[in-house]
Amino acid sequence: MKLRGFSCFLISLFLFSNLQAQRNFHLQVGMNLGASRLFHNTNFETSKLVPLYKTIEATHKEGYSWDQFKADFGLRDAYNQPRMGFSGTLTYRNWPVAVTGEMMSSTSSYTKMAYSVTLELGKAFFLGDSDFQLSAYGGYQFVKDLGFGSETLVNSIGDKEIRGLVSEYFDPVKPLGPQTAQMFHLRAGVGQTFGIDDQLSVGLEMYGALDMTDRATRQARMNCVGIQAYARFLFDFGFRRNFDDRFYPNPNGK
Repeated sequence: MKLRGFSCFLISLFLFSNLQAQRNFHLQVGMNLGASRLFHNTNFETSKLVPLYKTIEATHKEGYSWDQFKADFGLRDAYNQPRMGFSGTLTYRNWPVAVTGEMMSSTSSYTKMAYSVTLELGKAFFLGDSDFQLSAYGGYQFVKDLGFGSETLVNSIGDKEIRGLVSEYFDPVKPLGPQTAQMFHLRAGVGQTFGIDDQLSVGLEMYGALDMTDRATRQARMNCVGIQAYARFLFDFGFRRNFDDRFYPNPNGK
């Protein structure tokens, strides 16, 4: 353990002492605002909602079926949620590889947070000599979603009044299993950059994530699709990028 820590320290010291290496990294940070649709596909008949059904059933001497419970509560295996939060993307030179970290509201509930790290391949392409660009990325994502569980089940209740009442007391511990997931993540967008170094960008992105977690570990899914508006700022650590022939005369003096 000590050897590993010392090795990490030496690597970090080397990187921070090498100014040229620092200047080849680009960090883009920003804010995202949008909405997503979660496809959790939970089997409600084996979920923590069953004790709630049995409680209601016990008060109906004439009988109360599971189908009636589902209809009264409006149970659904997919629903929409607003999403908001922050993201940061680290790239190296012009390589089509990026590491993106996100701190966003959960796809299960906007009152809880979800954290993710994505290793992805892709790139942003300018449209001719304009400031408009298209982007496409895809790769492996690790997610920890603090809203996945009780909030997922509560927000699966379609009846708004019942959902509000149940949310006041329904809080079993991780009723859907682990709150972590391995995902295959895709995102594509269109945006516009501003400034001589194209450091500020705004635009729209669509994204989708497929839950690859073993069903033996967790039957419910974190599959989702969504759309978000973004505003992001690029930090180049003092390194001016090459603009090639997008502008004439070139701002870099070429």
